[in-house]
Amino acid sequence: MKISWGIKIFSLYGIFVLFVLAMVLFTMTKDVGLVTDNYYEKELTHQEHIDKLKRTEALEKGLKITMAQSTVNFTFPRLAPPEQFDGIIYLYRPSNNLLDKTFSFTLDTSFVHSLPLVNFAKGLWKIKVDWNVGENSYFNEKIIMVN
Repeated sequence: MKISWGIKIFSLYGIFVLFVLAMVLFTMTKDVGLVTDNYYEKELTHQEHIDKLKRTEALEKGLKITMAQSTVNFTFPRLAPPEQFDGIIYLYRPSNNLLDKTFSFTLDTSFVHSLPLVNFAKGLWKIKVDWNVGENSYFNEKIIMVN
């Protein structure tokens, strides 16, 4: 039995339409996690971020971020009394933005803040510390691996 060329063309177009529909359905089921939801607002404050980085680089002794077993220790420079320090520690998970966490911190008398990593997923984390001492603001970043 011979199939006419009209049926062959119709079948080819039908297969193409089914392929396109399958791709649309497949891409609609995938989760698209942005780095940040409000990236337009962050772009407007980019110059402030550059100024923070310059102030941080100008420090003689900066913030030290170290890992010890299941904690991350933040050792701040002795720029002022510990009560004058405030800020936010942001833990960013590149592979899944639903795991991102934000913490405020307080320093003890030795200018150290410890953050336990007990309930953190294993893998790569990016730590961003946005901190202030009086009127001056600073920013540090570090990548860590949680095992």
